[in-house]
Amino acid sequence: MSIRHLETDLGVELFSRTPMGMIATPAGVASALCFKRVLSELRKMKDDVDSFDGASSGVVCVGGLAYSRRALLPEAIKRVLSSHPKIVARTVEGPIGALLAAMHAGEVDVLICAHPNPALLEGVSVEPIVTDPMALFVSGDHPLAHRRALSAHDLLRYPFILPPHGSVTRELLEGVFAEAAGRLPQGSVETASYSMIRYLVLHANLICFRSITTFDSEMPPGRIVPLDLDFALPQRSICLLQRCGVRQTAAVSDFLAIVRQIASASTGT
Repeated sequence: MSIRHLETDLGVELFSRTPMGMIATPAGVASALCFKRVLSELRKMKDDVDSFDGASSGVVCVGGLAYSRRALLPEAIKRVLSSHPKIVARTVEGPIGALLAAMHAGEVDVLICAHPNPALLEGVSVEPIVTDPMALFVSGDHPLAHRRALSAHDLLRYPFILPPHGSVTRELLEGVFAEAAGRLPQGSVETASYSMIRYLVLHANLICFRSITTFDSEMPPGRIVPLDLDFALPQRSICLLQRCGVRQTAAVSDFLAIVRQIASASTGT
């Protein structure tokens, strides 16, 4: 009955009624985005009201890809919990397309990721915050581990762990080898999972393309090592993505200020 009343008020059919059940119409699918944004604004209103006493309060939902999950978000959440105890941090993971859709729907406040394909950025503001150098890694037992001035052709004799198809990291990797060797690296594994990559590098003699900081915190020296190359690798621009024109709550603003402080400290600026 509530749906019928809503359809009458809007003047459109949101669902088709079939013997097999209800199916959202194109108008229903389009309206869902607006409804999600309305619910998001109601949540923000409550968070702002709860922050009137001067202490930021409410939920901050952050979409994070690989770099942010290891290099930025843990430290940011630790500092937020210490300085803003009324803030609740919620992280969401997934492919960039799904995270952007959730941000447009108001379900995610901000994304922290490598600068994505510009075709995905309609209605999105992009704020670069840190540069992320990349490296090619192998286990300390890999045949290439202790060789110097390796060429792209040297590496192409060995299998890679490939970043997911369509990702920024995959495009960077393929661009480097297309220019340096005229061929693309090959591999039977495509993944962005840190635990999967770590295991396969250590136990399957595969090469991976990751941020230079990926294995710093927990690997004993020499178990996973960056390769010494005679060609340059690109850097990624790590950015904050927000929906254009969005009004962020005090909690989100305070969280982002801490993220920017961490990113600035990491670059020495």
